[in-house]
Amino acid sequence: MRSMTGFGQAVRICPKGIEFKTEVKTYNRKQLDIKFSLPPELFYYEAVLRRIGGKKISRGSVNIKVNMNFTGDIVSETVDINRKLSEAYLKKSLNLKKELGLPGEIRIGDILRMPNVLSFAEPDIINKDVEETLKDTLAEAFDNLNSGREDEGAFLAEDILKRVGTMDMLVSQIEPLAERLPEFYKEKLYKRIKSEKFDLHDNDERLLRELVVYSDKCDVSEEITRLKSHFNQYRTYIKETNKPVGRTLDFLTQEIQREINTLGVKAATPDISRLVVTLKTETEKIREQVQNIE
Repeated sequence: MRSMTGFGQAVRICPKGIEFKTEVKTYNRKQLDIKFSLPPELFYYEAVLRRIGGKKISRGSVNIKVNMNFTGDIVSETVDINRKLSEAYLKKSLNLKKELGLPGEIRIGDILRMPNVLSFAEPDIINKDVEETLKDTLAEAFDNLNSGREDEGAFLAEDILKRVGTMDMLVSQIEPLAERLPEFYKEKLYKRIKSEKFDLHDNDERLLRELVVYSDKCDVSEEITRLKSHFNQYRTYIKETNKPVGRTLDFLTQEIQREINTLGVKAATPDISRLVVTLKTETEKIREQVQNIE
């Protein structure tokens, strides 16, 4: 299980001497959204790099930044010196120096600063070596990113499992209390009858019918069974290592919230209500954690 937030980077140099430094940052997001920050020379490779990102991560906001630095032989391809023009500048400069009797020396830097002596060209970086190095650098950055996200995911899993265990225990405490709900509502109904001074007795058909309705309304056995099933599903999915489980856990959390809300409405006794409030609190904390799981 992986967290959706993280950072990874990698540096590689291709045979032509181009250094690529790639950084990948990820943030929470329901869908996959990959954004690039590339030098203009690398725009050609964006589609290739995007496919790598789609294989390495399933959802979240992904920012990929690539810095490029020329460090080797390719540097010579970017700079050209006009030798004939340089010689002409030097010859004219020496003649002028001699004619005017000027002191000092003419340095190479003086010649290189003359107009059109130096020219710069974009290097050819659309080739297989550059593409493979760039792809390998991004893949390594993603691997480093995912390694950190898995470590954080392990902490999230531990926290979530602890809270699921707490909720399971709370439901176990509610279960025996829920079995006494019919008696609770029966006493409540009798008090109401007495306060309203209705002329009813224990075997009155109207009273019996009302008790049946109350018993049906306060039966929470189905909700308790579903909650326990959801808790077991949670434990199973949390241990999943081969595929993303964030969306599944998010849906499962919504189902748990729905069952707890129904339980709270149907079993609104003071003792159960207190436990339901704690259940809702733990569920909300789990929901916040699940938002950060891929």
